[in-house]
Amino acid sequence: MKKSKEYVGIVLTFIVTLMLVGMISGTVKAENIRSGEYEYSLSSGDATIEKYLGSATDVIIPSTLDGYEVKGIDYDAFLNSKISKVTIPEGITRISFEAFKNCESLSTVNFNAVNCEGTVSPVFAGCKNLKTINIGSKVTLIGSYMFANVPAENIVLPTSVKEIDYDAFANSELKSITIPENVQLKFLKAVKILRTYIMEAQSRAG
Repeated sequence: MKKSKEYVGIVLTFIVTLMLVGMISGTVKAENIRSGEYEYSLSSGDATIEKYLGSATDVIIPSTLDGYEVKGIDYDAFLNSKISKVTIPEGITRISFEAFKNCESLSTVNFNAVNCEGTVSPVFAGCKNLKTINIGSKVTLIGSYMFANVPAENIVLPTSVKEIDYDAFANSELKSITIPENVQLKFLKAVKILRTYIMEAQSRAG
């Protein structure tokens, strides 16, 4: 009986070990795939842009790569890029923090991502010439830190926007912002920040 219990214990340990190995190996990032001017990774059948390799300055991020829907833009994907204009498609749902870090020539962002989640740090950190941000007419969410620390002075949010997340425009240089009446400010701090922007803008205008 004792040997039988020991045998069962060994088998269970072996099974648990196999499960853990499987879980760990499942989290290992696959090697990036090259497609034209991009390197991307795959997860659950969706593509995430890992690196922009091109030299174009006016960039339209593709909706698909090799037939896979592009859903994300990863950390440092455009680090130090010379791009001056970027268009983000409707299907993007994830943009990692500092994805566009130090794109010093970037002056215009056309943001069309309908429902893109926020991040933990500014997406456009170090983009010191980013003066124009155009929000697409289908965008419903401005995620946390999405436009934090940007030097853009004027932003118009379309009526499609339903929610502005925490610190979405923190430490930016906004002088005016147009906010739809039905928008939901998710956190109190977001409310305070936006009210401050509005009051400061009115003061400067006066």
